[in-house]
Amino acid sequence: MWAYSPVLNESEPLEKHIDELWEKLKPHKEYLLGLSKSVTMDVFLGYRSNCDHCGVEVPHTSLEMFQELKIPFGLSIIVV
Repeated sequence: MWAYSPVLNESEPLEKHIDELWEKLKPHKEYLLGLSKSVTMDVFLGYRSNCDHCGVEVPHTSLEMFQELKIPFGLSIIVV
């Protein structure tokens, strides 16, 4: 398992975290695509809120990573 901790503050919008991760992974796209033939790739995204009717919007431009790496976009929403 490989884990990445963003350099961004946790309070930054979700799309900034996605864009930051993709910026780090993009140069390794071909390697990751090759690796995905023998392992399962998963990007875990979490969103926490103290509001029971919260939501999140992710611009289409921030979904490039998922399309390019051929992985699903999954989001865990946690209400605290």
